[in-house]
Amino acid sequence: MLNTLEYSDLTLGTAQLGMNYGIGNTTGKPNFTEAVAIIQQAIACGINSIDTARAYGNSEAIIGQALTGGFAEQIQVITKLDPLNNLKSTSHSENNIGLAVEQSILKSCEYLCTNSLQTLLLHKWEHRFAYQESIWHKLLELKDRGYIQKIGVSVYTPQEAIEALNESEIEHIQLPFNLLDWRWKASGIHNLISTKKHIIIHARSSLLQGLLVTDLSTYKNVNDNQIYFFISKIEELVKELGRENKADLCFAYVRSQSWINSVVVGLETRLQLEKNIKLFQRPLLTNEECKKIELELSSATEELLNPIKWKINH
Repeated sequence: MLNTLEYSDLTLGTAQLGMNYGIGNTTGKPNFTEAVAIIQQAIACGINSIDTARAYGNSEAIIGQALTGGFAEQIQVITKLDPLNNLKSTSHSENNIGLAVEQSILKSCEYLCTNSLQTLLLHKWEHRFAYQESIWHKLLELKDRGYIQKIGVSVYTPQEAIEALNESEIEHIQLPFNLLDWRWKASGIHNLISTKKHIIIHARSSLLQGLLVTDLSTYKNVNDNQIYFFISKIEELVKELGRENKADLCFAYVRSQSWINSVVVGLETRLQLEKNIKLFQRPLLTNEECKKIELELSSATEELLNPIKWKINH
């Protein structure tokens, strides 16, 4: 059944529930029972949107278990297509590609205990055109057959987002955005989004995988000296703008963007869930406060903004 709920401001990210994920993750993956309890507590607190993926370990299976007993009617699930990393050769036939896509969808349905995925995202925008568009055509077929209700994409760059916004079948875009990430407004993406009212925008990486709020020992693991400069600036802004802490400032900035419908936040414990919910109840920033943040934090390099490019010290 199609879920028509509006998205809650906070969308529960579940990468950390299904695998060890994020440079700021110090507690590790919770056990299955605890992960189920976290999801059910989130729903009880009013969160009605949850983000997962075939690639997130056993995240989908945890969600499927958590949504039994009436919880499924209270939440919208967004999952992502398998990254299809095994399809590295261009020699794959259209039939084999279609089977790989269908297997991913059917597995998601199985683990999520549903006959139809509410929202299915391409894990990579490049899959829109890969293999003579075989992946894309298969998804459209599966949507016509009722296995998918909405198709969207997880993007990494403003250029990918612009292309996705101009794709008529796309109804949901997830993108990385935080108070250091000047690229999106510089590209005018927020203006383009305002003309596409039917497309839902979810922002991930509001804490830059936790890097913006963890302790100094974590910063030392990233070989990029500019992080110290930005953390110092963020701490100054917390005091100047009267925010509770760095996480509050980071969340508030993303929440204050009118073009973003919901913020995807991952966590590993119920205590983190409780703290995040309280922070999401704090006041938004004014336009003037957002502009001040943008002025103070406008010089981050793309190497810092994209975790894929981080140089990690081991």
